[in-house]
Amino acid sequence: YLYRGSALCELGEFREAIVDLEKALELQPQSNPAGHWLAALAAAELGDHEKAKYHQDSASRDDGNSPEAFVVQALALPYDERGVDLLTEAIDRQPFVPAFHYYRGRIAYNLALRTGSRRHYQMAIDDLERALLGRPSDSRIIEMLCRCLIVLDGMAESPQRAVSRAKVLLDRWSVYQPDDVATLGLRALWLARSGQTEAALTLARQYTQREPSEPIFHYSLGWGLMDYSNSAQSWFTPFYYSIVTYTTLGFGDVTANNWIGEIVIISEVIVGYFTLGLLLSILANTIARRS
Repeated sequence: YLYRGSALCELGEFREAIVDLEKALELQPQSNPAGHWLAALAAAELGDHEKAKYHQDSASRDDGNSPEAFVVQALALPYDERGVDLLTEAIDRQPFVPAFHYYRGRIAYNLALRTGSRRHYQMAIDDLERALLGRPSDSRIIEMLCRCLIVLDGMAESPQRAVSRAKVLLDRWSVYQPDDVATLGLRALWLARSGQTEAALTLARQYTQREPSEPIFHYSLGWGLMDYSNSAQSWFTPFYYSIVTYTTLGFGDVTANNWIGEIVIISEVIVGYFTLGLLLSILANTIARRS
């Protein structure tokens, strides 16, 4: 049960894995830190933090300083630099485990997306590429690497090369898992980055009908409408652009990539002018009444 649960964790089948791992712990409840660590990992991936904490505490009593211990603690910090540090410690001890590189790459991607850090972007790319070498058909790794290459292409030294690499991975993924809905969303983003806006929107509509609750997809598709190469390229940049355009300042560091982006700019400028005129009218009327 322990070995099968471990294999299922490696494949990302955490719901099935935790059943086997808990059976293994039932048969050997004492001195079984590996079972507890793997169960904690599976529970954390499934979002069951209470169960993950129970297994983590149980494993820590027997073996609190193992690489698995660092991994489980890191998974509780998906948007924190400390998660990267914990996984770095695990990788230093076991440098050839693809899962460890995948988890660190995933956290580094989150940090790059939130902070615009090129260091975290490069760490995410390097780790995910290493993980993919060990597991070339793992859809979780391919999906995360494609997200990093497409969503954060502006952080790459050569955005065109990053998008081209993503296309190769998407084609490979379509062969392994042709019915995976995630390929649909990422292919729509790839089309948007490649300037094929109408084809991207067609796929986007199909994807959002099947996955309506995926916020990063809507955010990223919007990012593809504009050229941010001369801006800070952080998560706040689209909001900064809207404020600058809405107030009609227009610094020019963000420009439209296609006609849809141009319509967005025109709309925000028109709304900005009307709002400014309305505010001035209210202010003038207020001053006139007081005088």
